Amino acid sequence: MQKSNDVILCADSESLMHPELLGLEGEQIGSLSWLATVSDALEARAMVARAQGPVEVWVAGSDQMEAINLAAALKHDRPDAEVRVVGFEAGGSLASRASAAGLGDVMDRAAFVGRYRTAKSRFSLFGEARPSASGPLDAAAAQGAPAPARFGGGCGLPGASGAPSPLAGQAAPSSVPIAGGARVQGACDAGVSVPDAFAGIRPGPLMPSGMPLIQSLPSPEGAASPSGGSAACAVSPRTTGAWMLTVAGAGGGTGKSSVAALCACYAKRCGKRTLLLDADLQFGDLAYLMGDDAPLRCDELLESPLRIEGLACSEGVPALLAAPLRLERSEFVSARFKDLLDLLRPRFDVIVVNTGASWSDVHMRLLGESSNVLFLLDQRPSSIRACRHALELCASCGIASQGFLFAMNRCSRKALFSGADASSALQGVRVFELLDGGISVEEQLGCGNPMALFEAGNAFAHSVEILMDEAMPRTREDDVPFVESKPRKRRWGRRRK
Repeated sequence: MQKSNDVILCADSESLMHPELLGLEGEQIGSLSWLATVSDALEARAMVARAQGPVEVWVAGSDQMEAINLAAALKHDRPDAEVRVVGFEAGGSLASRASAAGLGDVMDRAAFVGRYRTAKSRFSLFGEARPSASGPLDAAAAQGAPAPARFGGGCGLPGASGAPSPLAGQAAPSSVPIAGGARVQGACDAGVSVPDAFAGIRPGPLMPSGMPLIQSLPSPEGAASPSGGSAACAVSPRTTGAWMLTVAGAGGGTGKSSVAALCACYAKRCGKRTLLLDADLQFGDLAYLMGDDAPLRCDELLESPLRIEGLACSEGVPALLAAPLRLERSEFVSARFKDLLDLLRPRFDVIVVNTGASWSDVHMRLLGESSNVLFLLDQRPSSIRACRHALELCASCGIASQGFLFAMNRCSRKALFSGADASSALQGVRVFELLDGGISVEEQLGCGNPMALFEAGNAFAHSVEILMDEAMPRTREDDVPFVESKPRKRRWGRRRK
């Protein structure tokens, strides 16, 4: 049983065996009486759940999942626990996700080492590692221990020396907002009335933490805000890498490729340096939909990274990185997909990722690392049931789904389901309606000319405009709103005779 003054460190096995990887050179962290170490995610959740009294947890990762996902799960299990993420490559997305999950500030290497030394010094002086409510870490630093690095601003990034985030050490609210303004009470929302069409779909908990809808991006260290403050949260995404939207769905036929193509085209129309990445590594057809006969492909870029210089947006069209041409090359790309993302993110403002029908390791990595996830449903009842199953899979894998965007495709007056129907089946989350654009959608995408849908004011393209305008983060360069070229409103109702 954990004592009230214990600190728990969650990290992968290699880091626990070699503490220098965490910046703790020469430390024997396994022999410290005040520090409990754990590398297994399930064991960590059990350890935190059965700890008596206040508990502080430092999450650098685990053998099964990434640090932010494990930290969100631990905070969900123990809202009163002080859970801090250790992120040596902290960015705006990680800081925003940590804030949405009710976690403390993200600790970089210097902050983590400082907090470790402060806790160690405090234990040697007072017999307890965690500071009391009336004795912050600065009190221990006054005894000779180095003070931990501070994090300022609303983004949780290294910078200003303001007060610690008010989230640190505070209990999470009893209800947590999810997409569209709904709230999850505790582990599971209250029962909702489900239409007969969705009989058999059982409401279940959505992870109340994770990838939020980012409305702003973090400033560089010391940058001044427009109002005169420091660490402003409204600068170009060039400082932190691309804002990445992954278009996902449970199964095939929901229209992921079409939606991803139009999302990327809209971002390019807004003046963003945009990349359309086809992560349907086996059957991706975005090159066909975009009308590119000789695109650069994922496996070619990984083999020759210098070819990235030729990956640029042409006039009015986003850059395209296509799926491998040969099916057997998909495994090669899967094994190095993180390297591919690291290569791409610094060069673009927006990356829109298309995914395949079957879920894989690449799929799960994208869900965890994306700034936003757009989960697409269609008019089949099986699509909504599969969505519930996919969300349960995300929860079991520690991927928080709070910030997911949901959209119902091919909506029309005669459609089987509406966004409201899907919302009821998904515990009240907001579900966008993507209107049916008719046969012209297939015609224009079939000839590789998606931009024509925007120029013609197609209802489907106009729906994507509305969704993306709300989803994309606002920056200083977006002070002048984008003016749509032929906006079209479709009204459904009875025709006059």
